[in-house]
Amino acid sequence: MPKLIQLTDSESNVMTILSLFLCLFPATYLDEVLLAEINRNLDKEKARRIGLGEFLRFLGLWYYMATFKGVTRAQFWSTKDIDPYSGALIRFHGMMSKQRFDLILRSLRYTNRLAPAHEDKFHGIRQLIEAATS
Repeated sequence: MPKLIQLTDSESNVMTILSLFLCLFPATYLDEVLLAEINRNLDKEKARRIGLGEFLRFLGLWYYMATFKGVTRAQFWSTKDIDPYSGALIRFHGMMSKQRFDLILRSLRYTNRLAPAHEDKFHGIRQLIEAATS
């Protein structure tokens, strides 16, 4: 069973969406693999390291963008007037710069294991799957 953040019954009655999400996310994997690998790649770029709060903001922006159809990622950082038909739908500038978002996205790795000698099409996400299901 993956190590999850534990809540008491009284705490579970007042759970926020964020606390529920964190309860279901494998905490050890998040800390020891995901954030560690992102930071290892950010270090290579000589960029500022990422913490849990900034990673959750990144993830929230990514999830929010996924709810829109036919919109490019760049439009969320557009400087044009907010308009449902062109330009920005919402401005993400205040939450994270586009450059920082793209840097984190490029640095994202789901495993810290070396590729196996045999072909494994799921190698890149196998560690995440194991953390979520074991």
